[in-house]
Amino acid sequence: MKCIFHSILVMLLVSTVLFLPSSNAMEQQCELLQNKHGIKVYKKHIEGSNLYEFKGVTVVNAKIATVVEVLLDFKAMTKWIVFIEEFRVLKGLDRKDNYFNMSVYFSIDPPWPVSNRDCIMKLTGELSNNKVTADALASREQIVPLKKGYIRLTNLSNKWVIESITDDKTSVSYSVRVDPEGYIPAWIINPFIKNQPFYTLYNLKQMVKFPKYIKAENSSKLLTAE
Repeated sequence: MKCIFHSILVMLLVSTVLFLPSSNAMEQQCELLQNKHGIKVYKKHIEGSNLYEFKGVTVVNAKIATVVEVLLDFKAMTKWIVFIEEFRVLKGLDRKDNYFNMSVYFSIDPPWPVSNRDCIMKLTGELSNNKVTADALASREQIVPLKKGYIRLTNLSNKWVIESITDDKTSVSYSVRVDPEGYIPAWIINPFIKNQPFYTLYNLKQMVKFPKYIKAENSSKLLTAE
C-alpha cells in the first residue's frame, strides 16, 4: 500500500501517544456505551479530569490492505472522518524498517455550540506481520498559522490498531482522548467525542466497499519490505 503509509494515519487524524492501554485491557476497565452495527464504543474516565477517553472497535469485511488503502487516500479524509474540515500532510512518511513517522495538520468543524478547532499532530507507528499500529499526538509547534476564530488543540491523542483476522476480515480499533481547550462543559464535549469513534468506524466500513480501494489493494506493498 503505497509504502506503508504515508500515513496510516492520519487519519487520523482527528482525532496518541499517551500510552493507551491494550485493547483487551481497556475493554475490561471501561464502560460499554454503544453496541450497534457491529461497532462497540467504550469510555474510560481520565484521572484528574471530568473528561473521558473513548474507544471504538469493530470488524471490517475487507482485507487489511483494502482498509489501509482507504487511510492512504488523503483527499477523501474529509468525506468520512467525522467532523474533519481540512486535512493535509506536513511532513511525509519517514520509514525505517518496520517503524514510521510523519506530521499532519487538520481542522475540524464540530456541531454547534462548539467552535472550530485545528491541530498539528505527529504520527508514529509500527508494522509487523498482518498488523499496523499508529499513534498520534498533538504538537505544540506553530508551523501552521492559526486561523481566525479557531482554537488550536494541543492536548489531543488517538490510536489506531489494524489487524488481519482472515483474508477478508480485519479488526480495527480507534481510541481518542482530548482536552477541547477553551470553555466547553463536559456534558457537551463528552457526547461529541463519544460519537466521533462510532461514526468514523461506521463510515470506514462503508468506504472499503468502493471498487477503487479493492482494486488498489491488489498492488499494495503495505505488508512487504520496501
